[in-house]
Amino acid sequence: MSKLCKKLPILLLALSVLCMPRAAAAQYTLRAQVDAQGKASLELSGIAYSVYALQLELTLPGQYQAVTYTPSVAGAYSPGARVTADGAQTRVTIYLDSQAPMNEGDTLAVGVLSAERALKLPDTGKLTLLGRDLKPLADANGTTVTLSGDLSNSNTSDSSDDGSNTQETTYGVSVSTAAGGTVTASPGNARPGATVKLTVKPKQGYQLDTLQVKTKSGQTVQATRHDDGTYSFVMPGAAVKIEAVFIPVDETHAASLPFGDVAQDDWFHDAVRFVYAQGMMSGTDKDTFSPGEKTTRGMLVTVLYRLEGSPEAGASRFTDVPASMYYAGSVAWAAEHGMVSGYGNGRFGADDLITREQLASILFRYAQYKGYDTAGVGELSAFADASAVSPYADEAVRWAVGSGLIGGKGGGILDPGAGATRAEMAAVLMRFCEQLSA
Repeated sequence: MSKLCKKLPILLLALSVLCMPRAAAAQYTLRAQVDAQGKASLELSGIAYSVYALQLELTLPGQYQAVTYTPSVAGAYSPGARVTADGAQTRVTIYLDSQAPMNEGDTLAVGVLSAERALKLPDTGKLTLLGRDLKPLADANGTTVTLSGDLSNSNTSDSSDDGSNTQETTYGVSVSTAAGGTVTASPGNARPGATVKLTVKPKQGYQLDTLQVKTKSGQTVQATRHDDGTYSFVMPGAAVKIEAVFIPVDETHAASLPFGDVAQDDWFHDAVRFVYAQGMMSGTDKDTFSPGEKTTRGMLVTVLYRLEGSPEAGASRFTDVPASMYYAGSVAWAAEHGMVSGYGNGRFGADDLITREQLASILFRYAQYKGYDTAGVGELSAFADASAVSPYADEAVRWAVGSGLIGGKGGGILDPGAGATRAEMAAVLMRFCEQLSA
């Protein structure tokens, strides 16, 4: 049902375009800026109403095989682009929906188009805008919109480019100061569609409570948390302000750490303190946590088993899980409740390193066992290695990303097949307990 609801605005958009009568064309302008790499940033102006959905059709001269679209609107869902090659031209149709107004005053940052080579844009396009009632605005139902700006950057070159473009519009990124920590943004000015990285540094005795990215009009821009503790967001077509709130460390989670290899300013410090205080994970030695060491499949099911109070479990059905092993009861319990199924050859591989996608899969099934909401899914298209996610783990990984349990490793990499470190597992378990089981 939730998936259908998310697609509903697009379905209504298509039906409305077919059914609504045409009205006189308005003076909408689509400003385009093609940068030195051939990427086109699009911004619509001349808007007199609040816009909740958009359809834009552009017919590009020439054939392009891989046109991609990155939205700049915060909180947008179901963004997409349909590309159709037709002889000597390529037709690109952009769809964009939101549960809140997408425009700031009379302007709307549409997003960025890119392709396998430098883009050349047409002089006009076809535009449909929907209001809050999901009906086309009277003057924007399949109307012709004029493109202005640099439609084909003369500095663009397929063979050599210094990456500079003095005409390219950039917007500022400011950070409000707050007691308890600092936030650093890089870069401090960025073009629409660029990725901005945020580095958060709590002071001793403090932890990050909330982090928000907002435009001057108050529109929220989605920020993604990564496993190394940093955040990132896609720059909209407007200046933004970062607002961070730090709070004193929760005393219930402030167990003293005996580990010499976990420093106060390590990104995983709070996570290690949490799992240690909750008795979910201990050290590899009395004064060592070994945050960089890989974890195993047996370790994870043992943690979940302890969370459940170590209930009675039958004998393990796996040939490589002797009853004498510490994890025997954990594995048997997890198998009984469908959280693990092994490798299909009678083996469980308790001592095998657990991968990031296996971690997501087991937690996904545990969340279902507990009756937690697992309907929400994340979008993996932002990760360059999204295709590396195994088919069996696809739904679980999307859920883990959408729930904020697992993020990227930086550089647009998800790395689903890599072994999860003890620090990563601690961070995921803390987020799971605080976000889902609250």
